[in-house]
Amino acid sequence: VQVRDLIRRVAHRYRVDPTLALAVASMESGFDQRLVSPANAIGVMQVLPSSGAWAGELIGRRLDLLVTEDNVTAGVVMY
Repeated sequence: VQVRDLIRRVAHRYRVDPTLALAVASMESGFDQRLVSPANAIGVMQVLPSSGAWAGELIGRRLDLLVTEDNVTAGVVMY
């Protein structure tokens, strides 16, 4: 699955404007799931582990930020 398509799908699922989600991913990582910042922000949406834990609480399940779909989900639900 292409990252951009995944972002659109997840954004629609959580009723977030896909254009916003795509813009965040573009600015944060250039759509690169392998990117880890010096502050330890991970993946496509550059989510900190503590923020990912909080996003998981919002949706009622644990998110693994190293898994692209979970990383995108965390980023989307925080917006």
